[in-house]
Amino acid sequence: MGKPKTISAGHGEEAGDLPGYVPPDAEGRELLRAQSEYAAALRAFVQIGIDAADRGDLISHEQVMADLKKRFGGKDAV
Repeated sequence: MGKPKTISAGHGEEAGDLPGYVPPDAEGRELLRAQSEYAAALRAFVQIGIDAADRGDLISHEQVMADLKKRFGGKDAV
């Protein structure tokens, strides 16, 4: 049996990459895998917003606040 494969957990990691420490038990490895997938999905979601901002597709602060008040209520809700 060989040594478990480990991958650096630095910036630029790909979806499914595991950090340098891999837990010895199956449950720990599964939790680490799920966390890695969640982190990759979060990075992808944030990148969508960054790409939109780079294109100039922005929403003004006033519009965001009006949308939040409309959605969640408030004294100024429309």
